[in-house]
Amino acid sequence: MFKTFHFAFFLMTSIVLAASGAKANDTGLYGKALDPNSSFVRVLVGKTTAVRIASKVFPQLENGVSPYIVVSPSTIDVAIGDKEGSVDAKPGKFYTIVLNQSDDLSVIDDQIAVNPAKASLSFYNMSDVTALDFYVPQAKANAVSALASGHAQTVQLKAPLTLDFSAMANGAAQATVQKVLLERGSGTSIIAESRDGQFMLRSVRNEIAR
Repeated sequence: MFKTFHFAFFLMTSIVLAASGAKANDTGLYGKALDPNSSFVRVLVGKTTAVRIASKVFPQLENGVSPYIVVSPSTIDVAIGDKEGSVDAKPGKFYTIVLNQSDDLSVIDDQIAVNPAKASLSFYNMSDVTALDFYVPQAKANAVSALASGHAQTVQLKAPLTLDFSAMANGAAQATVQKVLLERGSGTSIIAESRDGQFMLRSVRNEIAR
């Protein structure tokens, strides 16, 4: 409880200081109005591979994260390499499809609420670490605590802000991403992964393919 309050207080203070330098025409990745009756589906994978979302094909998804594809609410077919599955997409919802530890497709409901005054920040634990804390050094507190492997959590923050994030396990930093810019109306993903026995942490700006 204390850490949650501490983190929120830090953000409120930072926003006051940052707002004076923000441009009045600050725009984010979700800048254009989104159809509330559409659904948004993307793929997150820790390797270079072919991906298909509905009829949209990415022959080589080099950075491991596709843009969100705008689809009509329905059962949407998805393929990652030779793995196939589907998501029951609901209106106004964002979904990320991942390969889980069993090498099967899993659906994550991203819980993104697009707000032109805030930034969406999604944390993903795609690593083999059982649970991770995502720590903000500037706030000396966790943004997200005990995020289980294979799961994600999204928070909404007032913006603009520039923050560092460390993935922590048992009180020890596994990796850190620095100077992550959070802008109004934008979305960012902080992704923890295990690749070839190495722990990796990266930030990716969310995009929507229109």
